[in-house]
Amino acid sequence: MIYLKSIPSVSIITPSFNQDKYLRDTIESVLKQNYPSLEHIIIDNCSTDNSLSIIKEYSHLIVISEKDLGPANAINKGMRMARGEVCAWLNSDDYYEADILKDIGKIFAEENVDLLSGNITFIFPEQGNRSDKIKVKPYSVNSLVHDTSDSIGQAGIFFRKDLFWQVGGLDESLKLVFDYDLLIKMLLKGKHIHVDKNIAYQRMYKGTLTKRNLRRQALEILKVSRRNGAHLYDKIILKSVVRKFLFPWIY
Repeated sequence: MIYLKSIPSVSIITPSFNQDKYLRDTIESVLKQNYPSLEHIIIDNCSTDNSLSIIKEYSHLIVISEKDLGPANAINKGMRMARGEVCAWLNSDDYYEADILKDIGKIFAEENVDLLSGNITFIFPEQGNRSDKIKVKPYSVNSLVHDTSDSIGQAGIFFRKDLFWQVGGLDESLKLVFDYDLLIKMLLKGKHIHVDKNIAYQRMYKGTLTKRNLRRQALEILKVSRRNGAHLYDKIILKSVVRKFLFPWIY
């Protein structure tokens, strides 16, 4: 009982647009956490598919359906509504590991930590839902700035709301790598802990926003890494930015 009383409240933000194929899995994965102090906020970008009908089936959801200026704008909007002490965003085609929020809440309650990361599992719908467990390495600013941004498992990251706003929230000028930029900023300001547990399942397929815009992603990685001290000869530039811009079809 002491543990249950001490765990922090949690807010999950889900930006969504025309994801009726996967949205129910996302909602159910949050709902079935059975976490004692949890809210799920969905920011829908005026979906034209069956998304809103699915959303209306769940009375516990906090929902805004209006035009936004991209995912970063939608997530910032949700974060301004969030009442939880600890927050995360879960994309509308991803879902959480069963009962993982209890473990996460316990860590935030017992540890002096601002930012938590864990492992994720990639799911490939176009390959018969083949799964690939990813053992994420603990994040470091040096590695993210100079080596690679591809190591980020966004669905497996939780943070204190105070830290999110302390670093200015998400940069809405970034349409694809706002998570990369945010993670660097939070690592510079807050205390980070990594747990060797699977936190979430992330779907990988050709229709994702990133897959459709790899050249823009490359330019945004260049912008964020350079403003944090990356050199033109660094691995992140030579092996990530250049390859994604010149050869996007290999990803």
